[in-house]
Amino acid sequence: MDSLPFHPTLPHSLGRWMSAVAVIILSALGTAGPSAAQNAAPDSIVAVIAGDTLTDTQFADWYSRSARAMNSDEPAVEPGNDDITESPDGPESPEDFLERYIDFRLKVRAARDAGLDTLASLQQEIASYRRQIARPTLMDEQIIGPIVREMYERRQEEIDVSHILIAVDENAAPEDTLRAYKKLASIVDSLEGGASFASMARAHSDDPSASRQNGPGAGGRLGYMTAGRLVKPFEDEMYATAVGERSNVFRTQYGYHVLNVHDRRERPAPIRIAHILIRSQSPEDSAAARTTADSLLTLLRTGDARFDSLAVQYSDDERSAQRGGELGVLQPGQNIPPSFRDAAFGLDEVGTVSDVVSTRFGFHLIKLLERRERPSLDEAYDRLKQQASRMSRVQMREKEVATRVLQRRGASFDTAAVAAAAYGSPQAVDSLAQPLVEFRENEETDTSAQIAVIGDSTYTLDDLSRYVASTPQIRRQSIREAAQGFMTEQALTIAAAELEERDPDFRRRMQEYRDGLLLFEYMQRFVWTPATQDTSSLRKMYREHTDRYRFPDRVRVLRLLAPADSLLPDPGDSPSDAFAGEMIDRAEASTLVEADTLYLTDDAPESQQSLLAAEDGAIVGPIESGGQRALLMRLGVDPARRMTFQEARSRVIRDYQDAYEQEVLSRLRKEYRVETFPSHLPQMDESR
Repeated sequence: MDSLPFHPTLPHSLGRWMSAVAVIILSALGTAGPSAAQNAAPDSIVAVIAGDTLTDTQFADWYSRSARAMNSDEPAVEPGNDDITESPDGPESPEDFLERYIDFRLKVRAARDAGLDTLASLQQEIASYRRQIARPTLMDEQIIGPIVREMYERRQEEIDVSHILIAVDENAAPEDTLRAYKKLASIVDSLEGGASFASMARAHSDDPSASRQNGPGAGGRLGYMTAGRLVKPFEDEMYATAVGERSNVFRTQYGYHVLNVHDRRERPAPIRIAHILIRSQSPEDSAAARTTADSLLTLLRTGDARFDSLAVQYSDDERSAQRGGELGVLQPGQNIPPSFRDAAFGLDEVGTVSDVVSTRFGFHLIKLLERRERPSLDEAYDRLKQQASRMSRVQMREKEVATRVLQRRGASFDTAAVAAAAYGSPQAVDSLAQPLVEFRENEETDTSAQIAVIGDSTYTLDDLSRYVASTPQIRRQSIREAAQGFMTEQALTIAAAELEERDPDFRRRMQEYRDGLLLFEYMQRFVWTPATQDTSSLRKMYREHTDRYRFPDRVRVLRLLAPADSLLPDPGDSPSDAFAGEMIDRAEASTLVEADTLYLTDDAPESQQSLLAAEDGAIVGPIESGGQRALLMRLGVDPARRMTFQEARSRVIRDYQDAYEQEVLSRLRKEYRVETFPSHLPQMDESR
């Protein structure tokens, strides 16, 4: 932004006006204000601004969006808008909202007509903001967001599934891949002939757990699974297969699979539980541990003991025992022994205790303390996003988005030329990409050669070298893989840059930001600064409203500030006059100590309130004050009086800015031929 003089009242004005209009900005006003709905029925038009109409439908939409923005906990992103809070006067009426909206629209229109939208500084700020939010928005809306939403929906249920795996490396030779596929196809033929899925899994599956006689994975049975716990192709097939049905043969990075779905069930909500653990150290003492657990259960069932008391006395889980056995909240997907999980989630009523449960840790008694509500998508989003960001499906999704960009724009990459530059051989495309980093360190190497094209954008060997240098893991990949990663990265950058053109929500967000900048620039140039510099009008306002600019009775206080209590003097039994002099002497003698004068009124901070009714010479402190330690002494009372012009200047400027702004708005309303029709306003819920 072009630099302008700083005025002490600008933050106040900015806060007031951005608070007043940012709700409108944030509430998605569309692109540039009222649309030219010239064919709207006359009784549906609530306002006309320079020939553009605002209809009752548009108004209702914007009023509702404003209400949601006012009640939202989301911070505003508009420039200078530090906090957006609802008016202390209560809900805003539709009539007031209409006037405020028109004021905002007029200022933005006037700013554009004054050419403020062409300022280089403003354009640079918009470009910077676009770069700042475009890539995260792309990730949220087109890559991670869809993954999170799918995971959330799928996690509403769990699927009991078995599978058979015939392993083959994802980069295996075609003949090895075909051999693995044919082997699994033969197994499927046997299944169709009536062979047991579990017996075929034990005999043929390359999943090591399948050969077990019992336990997780035995006979290929994985148990109840849900989204996010398996690789994406497996998860997709699992959710696409009906209960009692078998999937088609499909491939993952591990090889070829076929799966069978035994059951689907609603995923339970989180629960809060406690337990008592009786450890079984060896097979020999297992019977004794079981007997102890049975005895404790009997005491609980007969009501002769409290669960928390028994946990403290008997549980071998030392950490939870100290809390009466409480383990905290158990999530459905936590990695815990299946028998423990099934028993815990099988408890129907709060306060009930399970039968004795056996795990590899020993014997447990489990008590249900609380059943939690299943989180909404909004509540679960951040946690799921964090989980999704570590999954390979994010990279898969990035490649999908990038591929669409490359196909739409047309793209090529000369891997042979890169290999020749790196190794002197066009055939070295499967060699490590590490030498590409060295190009940038060798001044004699010409890195200006074009090696890639995406649409009308071209990329050089230097661009590729910078990419490999900035991405350490790429250096250990082949040139072919580095080329794929480079093209994906450039395509995602293009996709982010296209958001404003292709994504209505992003385009609206950018327009909101532009409008916010234009509003601020207009107010600063045409209201705040002119009002501040009009000294004669400021003095006139001061003279005509002297009653506004008065000090009430004020308590005068001497304050001493220092980084630590040890630097402040000890008042001891010193007379107040002497100690006041000592405070000033201490400030003059040390660069770490400073003295100033405060004037306290009824709205003084709580820590200073006692000085209002104290005797002169009273001392408060040391207390915290702005990150330092403070010692305060009451000096006396200054009686109420009229402020001088200089003392009142900041208040006068504020009042005159408000009055001057109304003059500007009155002129703009005439210039842009504003007409309003309040009787056409729709009935709105003002409870907000």
